[in-house]
Amino acid sequence: RIDYQPVGDRYEIIDYKTGGSQQYASSTSIDFDSIGEIHKYIRSFQLPIYIHLFTNTSSIPLENTTARLILLRNNTDEIFLNQKVQADKSSEYARYMTGVATVVEDILNPETPLTAFDLVTCSKCSFSSLCHV
Repeated sequence: RIDYQPVGDRYEIIDYKTGGSQQYASSTSIDFDSIGEIHKYIRSFQLPIYIHLFTNTSSIPLENTTARLILLRNNTDEIFLNQKVQADKSSEYARYMTGVATVVEDILNPETPLTAFDLVTCSKCSFSSLCHV
């Protein structure tokens, strides 16, 4: 869902998750060019991709957009791109978009075998037959 806040001419993308785990770690020390670091530290690219789709299909600039993840299990929320300084917000967004590109390149690289990064989680997954890991 997308809420419009007339004060400040702001748009907020809202997504809901049934879990309670934080999805967006501070990315300042994460190397988004490294698939290993992405798998280790990044749980989701969902909100950055929503922001990308929204800002690129509308005339709404990034500086007027934030995103919120509402975690239903513990009734908390997590705000993505809530930096007060626009340069910090743009930098955070750019880092995540670099990460998205890294993941897509890894997926599409025929020389990279499909392997599990977390065998414990994969062994419990109901969809393991889809990726054959």
